[in-house]
Amino acid sequence: MARPPRRRLRRIVRILAVIIAIWLFANTVLAVQIHNRGTIDNPQPADTIIVLGAGLQRGGVAGPAMVRRVQHGAELWHQGYSEQIICTGGLGQRQPRTEAAACREILVDAGVAEDAIYMEETSTSTEENAIYSQKLMQQQGWQTALVVSDGYHILRSEWLFNKFDIEAVFSPVSFEDIPANDYIGNILRELMAWHWQIIKDSLGLPFTSFPP
Repeated sequence: MARPPRRRLRRIVRILAVIIAIWLFANTVLAVQIHNRGTIDNPQPADTIIVLGAGLQRGGVAGPAMVRRVQHGAELWHQGYSEQIICTGGLGQRQPRTEAAACREILVDAGVAEDAIYMEETSTSTEENAIYSQKLMQQQGWQTALVVSDGYHILRSEWLFNKFDIEAVFSPVSFEDIPANDYIGNILRELMAWHWQIIKDSLGLPFTSFPP
């Protein structure tokens, strides 16, 4: 005997409710992990410091995320953690310069020697930051890296650098330096990025940035 349509609908609704509850719980756990990992600062001497790029504002002006990441990288350079520093980030849509070029400008203003700065101007995503930084490191004969980014970005960055077998430690920008509204918004953005990364890797998609 066929199941009554109303009973079948209730069953479907219950299944969907369970799926949504599990998804929400998983995202909550991931958000906590993102936050917790970003509070751990582990700077160690390395062959190079890598500053992960951040999107520029209109006219190629460095935004707050770029400024605080680069300034933190400059502080680590002045403290002697490495003699070299890599600026990462390619050319965004309708931008007059690359993220790496904006990074270099801030570093020079912060007193970092120009000949200590290396440019990775190809990447358009965190995964490509890792890929092209690794190529630059191999060209220079460098083995280790001290990677700098905002705290909310560290967990995914660490996972991607490990994915490409890059020997790296991570030093996040201080949590107190990031406005609360920006921090919450970027946690949500990181959750979306994790969804894309998991789907892409599970399906074996050949893309290294989003959207492809």
